[in-house]
Amino acid sequence: MLWWGLVALAVAAVAAGWRRVPAGCVATLSRRGRCRRPLDQGWHWLLPGVEHLGRPVPLIGHALDVRTTAARAALHFQILEPDRAGAALDGVDDWVGAQAREALRALPDAPNEALKIELNRRVGERGLRVVRCSRG
Repeated sequence: MLWWGLVALAVAAVAAGWRRVPAGCVATLSRRGRCRRPLDQGWHWLLPGVEHLGRPVPLIGHALDVRTTAARAALHFQILEPDRAGAALDGVDDWVGAQAREALRALPDAPNEALKIELNRRVGERGLRVVRCSRG
């Protein structure tokens, strides 16, 4: 009887480790509170109690409305290379918003295309791309 209890416990532990990342999304794998790597869509097995899956983040379709005291811009961006984004994936909207506010302060009267080029220069190193930018 004890044997079957141990087998059931082992099966439950293995089953508890399965996590799914939805299609079109990426999620970060953390171990002991540190980001290890991004996981693509599909089923993944994590070590229960040790590894944790972050919130799924869509690869496309991010829209932000960024405001500073002097300017406002609407941005649309994509995640092209999740491996380069690393731990920034968990707060990607906040990080891109901060970069956009800095760019708006640096280029207060620049046209949309110049702002988009500057933003892509700033976020491109993390594997992101701004696809549309309009000032308002």
